[in-house]
Amino acid sequence: MVVIAIAQVGISSWQMWETRQKRIEAAAVLEKAEGVLTQASKEAEALRNEAKGVLQQATTKSDEAIEESKKALNQSKIDAALIMVKVKGAEESVKAIDNQVALSNERLSKVDKEFVKKNQAITDELHNLKNEVSTELEKLKWRDKLMVWTDESISKGKRSAFDKLNKLLNEVKGTDRESIVLSYIFQVKSFYLSGDRYLDNKFYRDGVETDLEKVDTKILINDLLNSKINAVRVKVSVILGNRKELGVPEALINAINNDQNLDVVVRSVKSFSMITGYKSTDVFGEGPFLKFWDENKDRINKTLTKSPDIESFKQSIHYDSIDLNKVKLP
Repeated sequence: MVVIAIAQVGISSWQMWETRQKRIEAAAVLEKAEGVLTQASKEAEALRNEAKGVLQQATTKSDEAIEESKKALNQSKIDAALIMVKVKGAEESVKAIDNQVALSNERLSKVDKEFVKKNQAITDELHNLKNEVSTELEKLKWRDKLMVWTDESISKGKRSAFDKLNKLLNEVKGTDRESIVLSYIFQVKSFYLSGDRYLDNKFYRDGVETDLEKVDTKILINDLLNSKINAVRVKVSVILGNRKELGVPEALINAINNDQNLDVVVRSVKSFSMITGYKSTDVFGEGPFLKFWDENKDRINKTLTKSPDIESFKQSIHYDSIDLNKVKLP
């Protein structure tokens, strides 16, 4: 029992010592833990302080950023307000411009219509003026043609020019131009009634001055029909008016119908009238003189003398282009 009691006492002591050791170890661990905890607390405090500093700095920066943002926002609002004012002003300006443009367009439309109207009027007037000028120019050209033919008929004695005047007269009969053409024809006829440009000429045959008044009738007729010299044919046509011989009227008729010089035609008409008694109403013999001759030639030929050697003359005469059917020598 004692042993058990001692053993129990021993065991209890051992347990107490062990418990004390555990307590000591636990105290040491606790103390170490407290040191660690204190160190951790210090580090945590340092971290908290550092975090506070960082947070303070962040807060300060954030406040500054917020302040800057507020300032920027306020400035933006101010800028936006200014922009709105400008936009509103611009809108009003645009509206005013649009109104002005619309007004200008309306005015331009009126001006354009007026311009088109005036331009059309001017165009019509120019067209009418062009037509008038063209008509007047055509009249001037037409009159110029008349003047040229009249001048050639008078200054050059060209029958072809006078024939053109007569042809034109037939073309314009019954129009307002008829009287104009007649006035030019009368100018030509008036000239040939007033004088003679060839009768004072001197004539030469084989280089010797010749008095045509003394030349045989048959030679004069040959000259009238074939000479290329206007003055010769004019002089001969005058002389033949005093030669009441057979064959002379036919030669004069040929000259009246075919000679291309008006001086010859005029003198031949006068000479034909002198020989036959025909009373011409026209300086160029225009009228029924051929009818007169056909109706009276037999009677007239009985009053004419026969030219010597008339048959041999008919054989020897050179008519060139003269149509013998138009001049029938007895």
